[in-house]
Amino acid sequence: MGFGAMNLYLYLLGSLVGVALLVGLNLVLSGWTRARVDLEDAKAQLAAEYPGFRAARAALARNGGAALIEDETGGLFLVAGAGDTLVSRKLSPGSLRAVARNGETLSIRLHDFTFPLAGIALGDAAEAEAWEARLARARG
Repeated sequence: MGFGAMNLYLYLLGSLVGVALLVGLNLVLSGWTRARVDLEDAKAQLAAEYPGFRAARAALARNGGAALIEDETGGLFLVAGAGDTLVSRKLSPGSLRAVARNGETLSIRLHDFTFPLAGIALGDAAEAEAWEARLARARG
């Protein structure tokens, strides 16, 4: 191994250490928190993103990490915390890959590489079963 190759490895190691230190500093200064979903904020966000949206039913995950919302026309939406903001997805036949339920927890797989999976523990098995049926109808 020549002197040039050794410098290359030192530069690589120094870059990795620098990135790790920046990530660590970010964690120390701001922590690692995820936005919590408030149903009213989620409904307001959907109304801003989808003209004519009016919520009919809603279910909030037990941990506040996500919400399922149905509008007056039967359209289904998922709102979840991502970083320090909320993201929403309209759940339609083209967007839903799979839906599964295990007791009170729903697992929703999406055809979306930026948000492929959402797990939502609703706290009530009957409520989870009702939302699973709605999602199965929306999936087609």
